[in-house]
Amino acid sequence: MRLLKRLSRDRVGIKASGGIRTREQALELIDAGATRLGTSRSLDLMQV
Repeated sequence: MRLLKRLSRDRVGIKASGGIRTREQALELIDAGATRLGTSRSLDLMQV
């Protein structure tokens, strides 16, 4: 994710998808540069 972010130079958004099962994973991907998440567990990820 960090490599994609650096290579894109903020010209495009980056979608992370596949295997995102926990809120912690989602937050790590966002911190690493993901601008969108593709997951079938969105309701689970939003639980506090």
